[in-house]
Amino acid sequence: MKKRFITLVALSLVVAVLLSGCGGGSKKKGSNNVNPFATLVNMAAVPGTESFPIGINDEKNCTEVNYPFLISKTVVTYQLWSEVYNWAVNNGYVLAEGKGEGNNYPVVNVSWINAIVWCNALTEYSNAKYNTNLQPVYKDQNGEILRDASLENNYSELLVHLGQFKIDDQVGNGYRLPTRNEWELAARYIDGKNWTPGNYASGATASVDDLEATSKVAWNENQPMPVAQKAPNALGIYDMSGNVAEWCDLASYLAAYIKGFNNNNDPQKLAVGYADIKVIFADFSYIGFRVVQNTK
Repeated sequence: MKKRFITLVALSLVVAVLLSGCGGGSKKKGSNNVNPFATLVNMAAVPGTESFPIGINDEKNCTEVNYPFLISKTVVTYQLWSEVYNWAVNNGYVLAEGKGEGNNYPVVNVSWINAIVWCNALTEYSNAKYNTNLQPVYKDQNGEILRDASLENNYSELLVHLGQFKIDDQVGNGYRLPTRNEWELAARYIDGKNWTPGNYASGATASVDDLEATSKVAWNENQPMPVAQKAPNALGIYDMSGNVAEWCDLASYLAAYIKGFNNNNDPQKLAVGYADIKVIFADFSYIGFRVVQNTK
């Protein structure tokens, strides 16, 4: 059984590496109204666009993120994680604990599965705290709100269901992870006509090979650092390059994209166009996440 699972993971990673092009977004155009319920998390509004470049060498054009959305200005901090986690485990959620160096540091050692369940908890906690009516995004194969990150029952059916997940009008306005292309749009955006090149750090004025320009916007200490200490990008978003890598959407049934690395052995990983994939059941000391919301 163990050998079969390892084989499935390996095949999943191969499939994900072969994926190309622009995916992970609705082709429907949305409104330009900003969601008024973004009260618990400090969010930035990202305008939709007809087309923008993706990839380290700007080798492709993405046309699918043609709707506005909100994205958190920082990665989820250990303080916010803990606040929501404590509420969640007392209200029917099953979650593994994350780790953090301090309240203003990113939460890390959170698997992809744990992150999406926590996003549902954040949505329901926000409703309880602010009397809002946000709709949780992630559902199980039976249409029930996903509140159990342990995957003890029917995990294969759940993974197939989550692999078919699409960002469209049916998802709801609760908190979720960004798609890799939503993340890249938020990281590249300058004014809607000009875009940060794929080999630059988010908000930088030169490529990642220029250490002076890169260090103004990106930590590269090879470990988590306090959030929002470097200069933000054009949308007021912090640490999209450097600090911790960030979970995005699924690349296949067993792996998800990660963006926004911090690796002082390879500055190219700081580039906004760079992406990698990791198995969704594992947690890592260098991976955290930020959240997004639909605006309708």
